[in-house]
Amino acid sequence: MEEIILSIESLFANYGFKTGVVVMLSIFIVEIIKKPIVKKAEAYSLKSGLDKSIITKYLSFLPLGSVFVINLLWELVCIDFNFALLDFNSLLSTSLVMASITIATYEVLKKYLQAYCSKQNSKGQSVVCNDSNDNNQITNKKSEIRYL
Repeated sequence: MEEIILSIESLFANYGFKTGVVVMLSIFIVEIIKKPIVKKAEAYSLKSGLDKSIITKYLSFLPLGSVFVINLLWELVCIDFNFALLDFNSLLSTSLVMASITIATYEVLKKYLQAYCSKQNSKGQSVVCNDSNDNNQITNKKSEIRYL
């Protein structure tokens, strides 16, 4: 768990406060949107016999969309909602960069949590790992930690 905190601290130190906040908010928003869609897709897949990727194939664009919306709102607040001052070229380029940072951060945090799960299992503690494609979970006796 220490690696996760250090990774988030490194994100803020290397890329600044704005990028850190946008990336963490984007990861949070994407997970809130993605989980119900994936569950419905799995239920539909079991019911119809079709692959769930029919529904979930465009979920990989969620980080880009969420970063763009968060970045747009951030910029609008900074310029007091004066749309004439909004630089869309800069907004799009920074959104693309932040989206790539979001995806990389998401994957790094996921790997750290999987390593934590393995480490806890090797210690003999009661930690259950569920490594299905989109429902990754770490469950401990006292608390439940779900990772992205």
